[in-house]
Amino acid sequence: MITRPFSTLPQEIQDTVASYLNQQDLTVCIRICRAWNAVFFPALWRHVEILLDNDNTKQIADTLKVNGELVHSLRLTTEGKGLCKLAHLRDLVALPKLTSMEITGSFDMIWDEQLARLVGLCSPAGWKRLSFCFAGEYFSCLYFRNQSFAALLNHVNTLVVVRFEGLSKMNSEHIDTLLCSAPLLKDVYIYSNCCNRDFVPCMDAMAIAQSEWVCSNLEVLVCQIRGVPRSDITRDICGQPAHKRIQYGTLQESLALQHQIYTKLGRLVKLRELTLGLPLDISTSDCGPRDQAYYRQFDCLAMSLDSGLDLLRDLGRLQVVGLQDMEVYVDGDREQEWVREYWPHARIQWTDKSVDLGIGELWEGELDDW
Repeated sequence: MITRPFSTLPQEIQDTVASYLNQQDLTVCIRICRAWNAVFFPALWRHVEILLDNDNTKQIADTLKVNGELVHSLRLTTEGKGLCKLAHLRDLVALPKLTSMEITGSFDMIWDEQLARLVGLCSPAGWKRLSFCFAGEYFSCLYFRNQSFAALLNHVNTLVVVRFEGLSKMNSEHIDTLLCSAPLLKDVYIYSNCCNRDFVPCMDAMAIAQSEWVCSNLEVLVCQIRGVPRSDITRDICGQPAHKRIQYGTLQESLALQHQIYTKLGRLVKLRELTLGLPLDISTSDCGPRDQAYYRQFDCLAMSLDSGLDLLRDLGRLQVVGLQDMEVYVDGDREQEWVREYWPHARIQWTDKSVDLGIGELWEGELDDW
């Protein structure tokens, strides 16, 4: 049997072998000999995971300057002010092959200009995946505003995944523009479960009705839709009449607007997850359990057959429907029967409405999973 040195095999075979090795295996391989180092060193740096803290920011930046041309995807786990310091570095340069970046952990306030610099790290080929998963304190926030959004818009033709999880300042106009401009999008997760509305990005109902989405391949959509007039809600909320808490219009106006939104959502026939509401996290603010009813979504889709739910009958691929802390009527007998027929694989997550006990306390219904 004739044997050949591994380094003499065709490049595509070498790359295939390297793709099956984890970081530890690749680290061993590059130490075998110079020939193997030449083969496996680029694979070692293709997908990079880095722990970024307050003290190693400059070291990480210097390392990326040396080997950054090999990096295709970057995962930064951050602590403290590390991310903020990295974004401030003047000699921070773009990585020519970088198309995917995921930033997780806790970090300090990240302003618009700093976010724009991080978005600018991408290769000329454009972002495919950009994810910020933020677990921080109430005083920390991602300020995703005009500069960072303008930087993101440069990549609308390549974006597949956009995720902003955690406290963030983001305009509804920006979210809608993204859905109208990025045809390859499959995963859009823009959400915060903070009680404070200022830190909860959302889409505006009227803007949705007037826009034309191009992301027909969307599989995951997680974002609030607000601004729906709900004259059908008449119960007291936190001891006050509903009209003092809810945006009102005529019933005809409400139904017409909801029908337009249902129609837009109903075209996303590849959706596997549609989450318009998540459980409120009162730990991220100074509000308590009794305030949860106040911060509940009321100006949202009613998710009832009377409001136009039947326009979503083509979303048969749905596996998760998140409607938690929303004033919805999906628990009605007709609605439950409809869900079983048209969304047979869907797990519906919703929270029953808070009931004012009249003694300053609130009882929150349990999550009901079908």
